[in-house]
Amino acid sequence: MLVEATLADLPCGQLILELSQRFPNTLFIVLTAEQDETALTAAIHAGAVGYVLKSVGHNAIIAAMDEALAGGSPLSPLIARNVLHLLRTSNPPIRSE
Repeated sequence: MLVEATLADLPCGQLILELSQRFPNTLFIVLTAEQDETALTAAIHAGAVGYVLKSVGHNAIIAAMDEALAGGSPLSPLIARNVLHLLRTSNPPIRSE
């Protein structure tokens, strides 16, 4: 299911949490025009399997849905960069021994 991040009466993460309780086997991909780190992390914690910027165009959005159905986690390149930045800055480095 595509979830528009800014149109709902509820914050995106809360909407995904509530919908996933009612429809537990549904995959949620957030579709948004903005790169909001707070909304991104809330949506991922709530169970979103993907996060796609509207600017990628309709063909890429369809490809993202296909990717999610095939077991992937579609992320727009700019969103993927934000996710990596968040991981780098929020967790200490893992040391290999």
